[in-house]
Amino acid sequence: MPQFDLITVSKGRLAHVKQTLPLFCRLPDVGVTLVDYGCPEHSGAWAAEHCPGVRVVKVDDDPGINVSRARNIAARQSTADYLFFVDADILVQPAAIAAITAVITPDTYATVDAEGIGDDLRGTCVVPRRHFEAVGGYDEVLKSYGMEDIELYQRLDDHGLKDAFVAAAAFQAIPHDDALRTRYFGGRSIGKLRLIASFYLEYVKVFRRALKVPQLAIADREQIHAACTSLIDQLTAASDPRNGARIGMKLPHQLLAGKLGSDMDWQFELTMTMKPKDPLAFRQRFQNPLLYRK
Repeated sequence: MPQFDLITVSKGRLAHVKQTLPLFCRLPDVGVTLVDYGCPEHSGAWAAEHCPGVRVVKVDDDPGINVSRARNIAARQSTADYLFFVDADILVQPAAIAAITAVITPDTYATVDAEGIGDDLRGTCVVPRRHFEAVGGYDEVLKSYGMEDIELYQRLDDHGLKDAFVAAAAFQAIPHDDALRTRYFGGRSIGKLRLIASFYLEYVKVFRRALKVPQLAIADREQIHAACTSLIDQLTAASDPRNGARIGMKLPHQLLAGKLGSDMDWQFELTMTMKPKDPLAFRQRFQNPLLYRK
């Protein structure tokens, strides 16, 4: 059984899969799983024909794309010691495995040390499967573009794991435009999607750490994400973003039986305010329709 299970996801990325999947298959001691997430180009069928050693997982019940869900589905079918998550547009050379095995341990995870060369390699990571399962995998509430990787890393850190970091030399991203990144994400810009996700990450992190739980319940996270989306929509449409926007929420939390105060109902409330440091630049970036004067 391979020590690593490389998991990649494709929806409308067949051109990338044709370049990266053969490289994935050449990696030593690595099994490869491709999640065909309703791919209109039938990436899974191409993989089955041209890379027969690849395990293809098909998901056909979602007209959009949820990378977190796709990765979690594949991870649940894995028996490898380490889960190796790689985007479909990342070229990986065989030297990557030696670099990973030199730093990874059963109690660390590893991301690509790509400081100064952009964000394209940020989602590439290797996680011990037992720890991935312990923290609940990727957050499937994060259905929009990006930030699901950062959110996972935060929970792994809180779980007590350290990032071992892998040198970037054996990894290379295939350049492409933002339209390809956001094709299935409902029309919002990357900047706005990241803003929503960033605020959501901070909100969930504060609640999760206050409650000392590995992850909040999905119903609570869905409520928080909807509120963050509404908040960012209002803020980016505001004629004067100096006023900022505020979100305040209460989440129930039941204490374990036998603990102090467990016979009482507890409610935790958190209010956060977002104000841009440079309101004029913020308004210009998000093209608010009304004129703003300092």
